[in-house]
Amino acid sequence: MNIIKKLLKRTRQFVRKNRDGILFFVFFIGYFFAGQVIYYFIRDITAPVLVDMLHVRVSAFIINTLTPAEHCIAEGNTLFAAQHTLEIVLGCEGIDSIIIIIAALAAYRSRIGWKLTGITLGTLILYVVNIFRITGLFYISKYRSDMFDTMHIVVGQTIIIVAGFIFFLAWNTAESKLKAT
Repeated sequence: MNIIKKLLKRTRQFVRKNRDGILFFVFFIGYFFAGQVIYYFIRDITAPVLVDMLHVRVSAFIINTLTPAEHCIAEGNTLFAAQHTLEIVLGCEGIDSIIIIIAALAAYRSRIGWKLTGITLGTLILYVVNIFRITGLFYISKYRSDMFDTMHIVVGQTIIIVAGFIFFLAWNTAESKLKAT
């Protein structure tokens, strides 16, 4: 019985000392779960905009700007070039990483205006990084198809995660400096 009392006492002390971190974690998980659930129900409605227009068309534009000889065409969720196609499916639009950033910024204790600024900038940064990931994957799938799975699953996802993490740290640091002044 004495062991249980000590364990309860230590647990209470831990919770008191780490209240802000625990609340952040709980709210982060809640917001992330809510974001995933909402996206699950609206993804069929948003896919033509998120995937087809904002990712496939923009990627085709970048590919044609960088290498006009590719004659890349965006049609639906697919990039077409001479004897080559790359399909962009749900999940490749980077929404999971954006939901993570939104959940982290929403859960963090800060002013609403600063949160909204962070959500806007974070979403934009992750979108741009993902566009370059997709563009790079197009070239890799065409010219080095043996590297596609590694670049798609390991490298590309890691770049997106690291970009989100660095953004959150930079946002948090900037927010802390603002509070100090």
